[in-house]
Amino acid sequence: MVSAAIHAEVCPQYLAIMEHVLRKDGVKLILVEHGAEAPIFAERALEEINAYERKEYGVDLTWAS
Repeated sequence: MVSAAIHAEVCPQYLAIMEHVLRKDGVKLILVEHGAEAPIFAERALEEINAYERKEYGVDLTWAS
């Protein structure tokens, strides 16, 4: 994910990529944390695109630290 300094610039692209991946059947999404703010921004993004309602955590979607 991104740091707070560039969040406003990068977040729209991040959301678009996550949305694209989640629309594909059989594709898994693994989020990798980079920086202290990353989990907060990633969680907001996942909630914004309703990822938890569309994919099963631990099967289709997971975190890697």
